[in-house]
Amino acid sequence: MEAKDGEGNTPTQLPAPKVEPSALKDAAAQLADHRLFLESLKAVRQANTEFKRPSESELRNLDASIKRNSALVRKLRGGGPVLMLPSPPAASPPTAGGSGNVSGTGGVAALLAECAKLNQAKYVSELASAVAEAPQKTSEVAGALEVAAFLHQRYADFAPQFAVALAKAFAVTKAPATAEEERVLGRRRRSCLRLAGEAAVAGITGKDTSHIAAMVQELASVKWARDVDASASSTSLLAALVKPPVREALLRLPGDPIPLPVPDSMLQQDADLTQQPLDVVEGVSTLRKELEALKSEQEQRWQLPEQQAATLLKAVEATTSGCTGALLAQHSALREVESEVTRLANTRGDPPAELSAEYERRRKAYEGLRAAMVSLCEALGRALPTEVLDAEKEGAADRDGAAYTRIGIISGTPDSQNAGSDDGGVFDDREARAFYLSMPDIRSQVPAVLLGAAAAKAEASTKAASAAADTEASIAPDGSAPAAESSTTQGATPTATAEGAQGAQHPTPAAAAEGSGGVGSEGPGISSAATGESDATKGGAAELPRAAESQEQQEQAVEGIKQEKDRKGNKESGKQAEEKEKAMKTDKVEAGANGSKQKDTEKAVESDKGEGAVHE
Repeated sequence: MEAKDGEGNTPTQLPAPKVEPSALKDAAAQLADHRLFLESLKAVRQANTEFKRPSESELRNLDASIKRNSALVRKLRGGGPVLMLPSPPAASPPTAGGSGNVSGTGGVAALLAECAKLNQAKYVSELASAVAEAPQKTSEVAGALEVAAFLHQRYADFAPQFAVALAKAFAVTKAPATAEEERVLGRRRRSCLRLAGEAAVAGITGKDTSHIAAMVQELASVKWARDVDASASSTSLLAALVKPPVREALLRLPGDPIPLPVPDSMLQQDADLTQQPLDVVEGVSTLRKELEALKSEQEQRWQLPEQQAATLLKAVEATTSGCTGALLAQHSALREVESEVTRLANTRGDPPAELSAEYERRRKAYEGLRAAMVSLCEALGRALPTEVLDAEKEGAADRDGAAYTRIGIISGTPDSQNAGSDDGGVFDDREARAFYLSMPDIRSQVPAVLLGAAAAKAEASTKAASAAADTEASIAPDGSAPAAESSTTQGATPTATAEGAQGAQHPTPAAAAEGSGGVGSEGPGISSAATGESDATKGGAAELPRAAESQEQQEQAVEGIKQEKDRKGNKESGKQAEEKEKAMKTDKVEAGANGSKQKDTEKAVESDKGEGAVHE
């Protein structure tokens, strides 16, 4: 390989790509396995289309008794072990050649040997129905296909009756009553659909694929938006049908590509391999031969005519489109329910049980439908529709960005604000939020000596004490302040006056300590009042700013004022009660005195009456 430098003049030799010889051998082995698989498919179809049936005279010599043929039909309908093939070696081709020479001692070998001894010409319809209904699992499809191929090569009317029996076995005549019956029905329909597709590829049912088209159209006709379970079931069944080799043969779609360890330029006949080692050159040569042989087999493989394949592909696309719409609708509904659950969980603590059950039901339905869609896309060799991927990316972005999540709100949204916080709901609870956002007041917890504030407080206390002493000296003996100071206080602002009054009645802890240190005999109340009055005289400034060094001290001051008011109110109430009690006692004493006076008067009247009577 040659290339040009930046100026485009000097040719340079590019380094040869490094290739591992083992990778070349593995790729050649994969190509050979796929080629053998295609050759086996061609051989099976050839055996089912180019054969010689036994004559009527040969069939008359066989046993045609009702007893043995009925036993054979019952054995076929039972399925299970009688349809199991011996375990084949790895990457072995299919063996539905219908020749009856099935190796091993498995159930299918014994069953074919018994069929070869009997004349079933009068029981073809029963045999066709039994084989169509026989496989209950996908692992039994290969054995049923062997039996169908053998009967097809012996009786001419088996193939058309077998196609009708497959369509009848696939139809649902009775809705399942229990979950177990529904699972059994799903397995039987999946096996029946797979058997119909492989029988068409093997050439057993001929070129007529109308029964398969009817099955696929039935799958595409479900009510996608209303019945999620039916949608998931139909999509899963279709995925079982369109797996290789049915995809390439009946839908005419390309197969899965086999990755190659070398670039296409090295696989060309005129490629320059002079710079490669000898084992790499031999590996590339083997890989070229396998590629040519595989392309030849792919060109010779049987495929359904284009018109019939277009009919099947149209039904498959309708199923894919319906499942995509149902998946988008379920995703939208799930997001709405999830958002509501998260909102209630953040506002109430626990969502209602009914809503949680609804969320779980929708989540399981969505996951089941999505799994079926993934299996269908893998069977078709496609990726998930872009609409589904975009919707899921949008939902993931909402969870990461702002909207909702099953764990909780994780970003700033109206729901998180309604939950009682303005921080976007990034914390699990109030304790965590307080731990990270509520900063402690270090000044109230660390000793003042460590903060260097002790000297400043001592100086402020000395100044306050001297100011209190001056104010106390200026107070008149009757307790009234001089006229000049009164006028100064009146000239202060109302706020300052009120603060001074509050400081006099209810001093803060700092102000009380400083006041008590300045005035010994008069007590903290007089000292605080004097300090407040002195500050008002100097310009209406209150002593509280020193006490309000932190918000906590201000709150304590307000709380102290409230407590003092309550205490005074309680004292006044107690005094009033005592005065009322004294008045009541006084009234009782006066009433007793009045009563004794009245009794004395009555006694005096009676004695006067007695003396008058004596005189008379």
